[in-house]
Amino acid sequence: MKKIMLTLIMGFCFTIIIAQPSYGFKGGLTLANQNWNGQERDALLGYHGVAFLESQAEEKTMAVYSELGYHLKGSAIRRRETSFFNPSTGQEQVVEAGVDANKFHNISLSLGAKSRFGMTETIDAYYLLGVRGDFTAKGEINFYPSLEQGIRKFTYGVTAGGGLEFNIANGRDLLIEFQVNPDFSPQIYVQPGFYEQPYTRQLIQQPEQRVTNLAFEISVGLRFVPSEIEWEYED
Repeated sequence: MKKIMLTLIMGFCFTIIIAQPSYGFKGGLTLANQNWNGQERDALLGYHGVAFLESQAEEKTMAVYSELGYHLKGSAIRRRETSFFNPSTGQEQVVEAGVDANKFHNISLSLGAKSRFGMTETIDAYYLLGVRGDFTAKGEINFYPSLEQGIRKFTYGVTAGGGLEFNIANGRDLLIEFQVNPDFSPQIYVQPGFYEQPYTRQLIQQPEQRVTNLAFEISVGLRFVPSEIEWEYED
């Protein structure tokens, strides 16, 4: 994982060093989910904010990009009101309807390639593909909080997406983008053992827990292009 993060940091620095990179900011909504040992939980609605850089060639079609941003990831459990007999108190206990959200506040660094093609004189479409490393600044597990010991600080995965760029002024583009971000490494990994059930406070035997992130993001942003760059498309 350290090698992956080092590679991404070097790529980020390389993009900065490239002459006259374009840059921008974007943000929007995140629909996050997690795979818990092959089973999906309910989706968690979150948000993200990103700063990015792009290299620029004489032709507008290809670019190398780097992104650094905050992403809220995780999942939820939406429960209906129910009741059960609590053996530790000898009484019936009511669990009210609500949502248990597992939230992970991640800082992501990604590096990839972007291919752009013109649709009209003022609208470009593009797609992108890259690799990504995440650092978890804070993790909140509201269901089975004993699993917090298994939170991994570093995860990695890929990013794929596409979008549209609208030229709104000289050197300024408005962009609308969609991304999907699956992780390959677990956000939580806990070996089999005994853990405390959050409602009955009893110890229960729990199998291995391997939890991976999957996030869908839609963003709106602005991209700034140095005025010295003259765009051209390859024939």
